[in-house]
Amino acid sequence: PPSQAWGSSVCARSLESKFKEATIKHNTIARTERPTTKLPSRTLGGRCDSYTLIKQCKVVTRLNSTHGTQHRRLQPAVVYLGDYYFDHHKFRDAQTKFNLLLKRTDSSLYDYATYKLAWCLLNTGEEAKALRDMKRVITRLKSSPDTSKFALRDQALRDLVVFYGEVGGVDDAMNFFTETQGKDKALDNLRLLADIYRSKAKADEAVKAYKRLIQ
Repeated sequence: PPSQAWGSSVCARSLESKFKEATIKHNTIARTERPTTKLPSRTLGGRCDSYTLIKQCKVVTRLNSTHGTQHRRLQPAVVYLGDYYFDHHKFRDAQTKFNLLLKRTDSSLYDYATYKLAWCLLNTGEEAKALRDMKRVITRLKSSPDTSKFALRDQALRDLVVFYGEVGGVDDAMNFFTETQGKDKALDNLRLLADIYRSKAKADEAVKAYKRLIQ
């Protein structure tokens, strides 16, 4: 098995073979999307100490039982724990935490949670659902004026190449990228996909992608 899971912040800039742009494995702009509440001993890609982890677990348990998802301190603690579990390849535990944020569609972290859940699904073998949710993030943030939301959408678009590389679907990929980024960028992504399919011995998808490129 690979030493790092796809989407892990520990390997945010790691590469799959030569396909740099196609295989970015994590949201490198999450710093702007994470809650503004300061969390001790924890930054994206960093390590947390046992005391802080236990403390945040207690915060989530207590506030979720007494206030549901409404308390202001709950969301930062949930993100802290969700990222911790994800970085340690405990994807089911991470899903449980991030799902708490989806109970509030008005949460400023709703889209970040959806993004991370898509990566959780990809890492647990549910590629089709992962692709669906990543596309949902992109569509939802299409008209957002928020700079951090724009950055999250931009990252999700880059990551989407990886998701299509796992799921397949050349025509759907080309249509979606053309609609969201324009034809030139869609063709750039298709070139990456064609090479990814070839490297993964997905001959049918690779041939289909190369044929679309020469049309």
